Amino acid sequence: MRSTPPERSAAADFSTADGPISADQLAALAEQTGAALMPVTLWYEGENWGARIHQEIPVPKTGTRQEKIAAMTQQLARVLEEGIAKHPQDWHMLQAFFR
Repeated sequence: MRSTPPERSAAADFSTADGPISADQLAALAEQTGAALMPVTLWYEGENWGARIHQEIPVPKTGTRQEKIAAMTQQLARVLEEGIAKHPQDWHMLQAFFR
């Protein structure tokens, strides 16, 4: 595990079995482990779901760890922004209802 977490971004939070994880924590995990950071956007198609798996967000070759994480988090936010813009009517349904 990393000794200090990256600064939190306002990009997005995601839920996991262990609780919420922020976009910058996902980027940090990818940077630390070499795992692929593959954004997915979801929307409704009638009673079914539509999904798009986007291109991998690569770890930048240069910069400090924090700079790499920040760049990856920004790229992830842009992908999510595009997905929300294409299906804004569905975005509110993807938010957490209970905390």
